[in-house]
Amino acid sequence: MSGLEQFSAITLEQMQTSERFFPMAWVLWEDTYYQKLKSDSKVLYSMMKNRLELSAKNGWVDEVGRVYIEFSNAEIQRYFNCSKPTAIKLKKDLSDYGLIYEYSQFSNADGQLANRIYIGQVMTYDAEKYKQERLERQEKAFQKRIEKRQNRPRKNNLRGGVKRFNGGS
Repeated sequence: MSGLEQFSAITLEQMQTSERFFPMAWVLWEDTYYQKLKSDSKVLYSMMKNRLELSAKNGWVDEVGRVYIEFSNAEIQRYFNCSKPTAIKLKKDLSDYGLIYEYSQFSNADGQLANRIYIGQVMTYDAEKYKQERLERQEKAFQKRIEKRQNRPRKNNLRGGVKRFNGGS
């Protein structure tokens, strides 16, 4: 591409009319608790949480007032271009972290119905905690740099001059 004129940038009108987005909870990326959760699992959680809005509109609420969704393995396979075992593993990861709970439903007429999936809440984002962790990481990095400098052999940095020592005559 040679310039901005040829670049296909998103316009204000396109933002308002065409594309759909779903939000992602930053805590899934920043909190050390979720550090080992796979990126695809984090994206799947965000997609599932986004679907809650539609479920609430459609009245998919259980007798206790909890909103649930249906999200089939086939949908996960299509969105993530993955196998059924991988789709199941992504859901298991979310379940292991307490981010979803899958409730099996059965029908007498034709066997199994799609599972109800309840969406769990992520841990509350604690800005003060992250600020403190960041400061601690910065302090450790600073201390490492100081140690590295202290352990480095020193060179005479005076160019063309004479190194003077205090003391002596």
